[in-house]
Amino acid sequence: MGLLLFLIGFLAVISGSCKLRGRVNVLLGRSSLAIAETVLGSATLIGSGLGLARVRPVAWIVVFVVLGSTLVASFGHVRRVVRCQRQRDDTVEVRLRAYVEHSD
Repeated sequence: MGLLLFLIGFLAVISGSCKLRGRVNVLLGRSSLAIAETVLGSATLIGSGLGLARVRPVAWIVVFVVLGSTLVASFGHVRRVVRCQRQRDDTVEVRLRAYVEHSD
């Protein structure tokens, strides 16, 4: 159980960090869900090292909460990226026309 907690925590930390880095690089801003995912993952990593696995009901609750937060943060991240891409695709014509008119 301790290994499961460690792996779930590690997954959440890596996933949240990648989402935060990707969002900042694409100028989408910070995501509170990704920050919460990273914090929960860090707490799970620390808890796995301190023996949280010995308390089985709490350990299973932590596993499900961290996995749930990872899924919710991933879903929110994908929705945001798709929405931003649609907005960019919708404004391609306007941006191209402005560029061509400006270069003449």
